[in-house]
Amino acid sequence: MNATSSPSNTLPRFFHTGGVDLVNLGDCRAFMLTHDNLYKVCVADQYRGFPIDQHYASIERGGHQVSSVTPEGLSSVRDARYGVYLILHHMIANGTFPTFLDVGAYVGDVGLRYANFFRTLGYPGKVFCFDPTLAGDLIPYNICLNGLERYVEHRSEAVSDFSGLVTFEQKQGHADSASALMGKGEGKNTIVPCVKLSQFIREQNIRSAFIKLDTENLEQRILADIDSFLAETPSAVCFEVHAHQTELLPTMAHLLETHYLFDVGYLPRPFCFMPLNARILSQFSAIVGNYPYRYTDVLALSRNIPGVEQLVERLASLVPSSIEYSLVMEPHVAPPSVSAKRFA
Repeated sequence: MNATSSPSNTLPRFFHTGGVDLVNLGDCRAFMLTHDNLYKVCVADQYRGFPIDQHYASIERGGHQVSSVTPEGLSSVRDARYGVYLILHHMIANGTFPTFLDVGAYVGDVGLRYANFFRTLGYPGKVFCFDPTLAGDLIPYNICLNGLERYVEHRSEAVSDFSGLVTFEQKQGHADSASALMGKGEGKNTIVPCVKLSQFIREQNIRSAFIKLDTENLEQRILADIDSFLAETPSAVCFEVHAHQTELLPTMAHLLETHYLFDVGYLPRPFCFMPLNARILSQFSAIVGNYPYRYTDVLALSRNIPGVEQLVERLASLVPSSIEYSLVMEPHVAPPSVSAKRFA
């Protein structure tokens, strides 16, 4: 590929007065805004300021970084922080062939991480990263930085239960907390395109998906919009739940009819896979209200996933793990004798 056709030459110029930095996330590298909350609290000093020339020198020597979990290490995973790798591998191995939808993708760290897992497995899966924010503007650069153009597509759009335009609040210093504001009130400072998720899924002919929702205040609307997709397909969805969001409790109870539910933790609480049932859901607002930041993430696994009972049993046995600097995912070290299947 010559210089004129290099993907890096097709990117628009990026400028932000607050500054950007290249950070080493363990299994990938990414540009981040430096005057931003997640950069300050989720990336330790030793991972910041990664020299860009060293990044490209390491690629020239040995290629892009492999995933934190490799095919050889899957059977030895015991740590809850790696649970999503087990889910994606199980879905692929059992023929559901998921698409990964990262809704509220920030700088793309989650989508890039699991796209890298797809690449490491040899699975030609697709990742869509939805984010119309200042942080999201870095996603195309991070895709190129990690050589994941074949796997990841950035969509500079908000996601809701309609398609069109939406007023949006982008917060300086808290890019991860940007949100759509559709009613009365202050805070709106930009207008962004918005896509109806069920329509996008239909237009992309997606038959199975792992959906990560981090939309600050639109989770219930989006879950209602994709209800039939979740009920009918072998898919998974992970979404944020705050203690005050009692309106999400009926949605979770409804999901429990067709899915297995887990509380998968939040920061700084350890990553976990705590099974949820109707009794726990009846007390869930109070439970989450006792967490330090009064929110958590809930994961729903479709009962349509082949062999899901075995997967649920394994996930429930994972050991909770606390990670101080959450954006960095250290490699999972596997016993040298373990082997696993690759996917063509």
